Amino acid sequence: MSTSLALFGCGGGDGGESAPQAKAADDIYTYANKSVVISSYHLDPNGDIVDVAWQQSPSDNTAVELKKVNSSAIFTVPDIQNDEVFNFTVTVTDNDGETASDSISVYAKPAEKSLSLAFVGLGDTKKVTNQKTVTLTGNVVSDHEIKQILVTNGATSLSTNAEIDEMWSATLDLKQGKNEITVMALTADEAQVEIVSTINYHPAMDFTTPLTLSQSSFVLNEGAATVYAQIGTSNDKDPQITLIGAGVSLDESADGIDDDGIYAGSFTFNPTKEGKFCYQAHVSDSEDNKYTSEPACIWVIPQSR
Repeated sequence: MSTSLALFGCGGGDGGESAPQAKAADDIYTYANKSVVISSYHLDPNGDIVDVAWQQSPSDNTAVELKKVNSSAIFTVPDIQNDEVFNFTVTVTDNDGETASDSISVYAKPAEKSLSLAFVGLGDTKKVTNQKTVTLTGNVVSDHEIKQILVTNGATSLSTNAEIDEMWSATLDLKQGKNEITVMALTADEAQVEIVSTINYHPAMDFTTPLTLSQSSFVLNEGAATVYAQIGTSNDKDPQITLIGAGVSLDESADGIDDDGIYAGSFTFNPTKEGKFCYQAHVSDSEDNKYTSEPACIWVIPQSR
């Protein structure tokens, strides 16, 4: 018994051999929005521990709600914006009314400092390609070791583990049409984040220039205006190109030059609502190939005051 007692601090009470003993667990390092369990070890040499009480330090910047679970307590770290320390004291009481106490601290960082994940290049927005196999790359930042980055194509239900160096990269096959790609990163501290992108694959896709609009932003209610759109393609199978979102056809001779592979058209845009309005060129040809371009968008911003 004397060996066991040596593991515990003196705590409260009269300090004699009959006094209860309490020792809080090691300090904890965690992140915002995480659930944390704080616990202690305790004993009474000549009786029983009848109560274990937890209390947060009143000097902490942010108060939390503690829920007792047996002799431990649990709480959720708030959505803090700066590093914070949460300090707790555990007090045990024995059947003689004697007490002992010890303390534990929980060091927490804002959630966004734990893990961030992003695409670079293909995949960062809705993308199009005529390549069946693509390599995706991106950035990953974490305060902890990256345990896994899993890349999944929802269209094929196939997943692959990304290689991780200074960046992450993964090569995967696409299915014709839309491929929803999910990238999930998991760290050693169990932080997890996902990002999603859509890649449209069609082997006949042959855009030579991206879809462009003559105006990319408007001020709310500034008045309707004509917007010109154009896109280039090397499709020589009598392509019919329409502008999704505007309901107009794009014509190869609209720019004044026939057979140059540049299709153009116009539509009226009336900025009566704030937000982002996106358009895509849809192609169908004589061999029944159908595919769409990457989007081009117009922002409508509020009037300055």
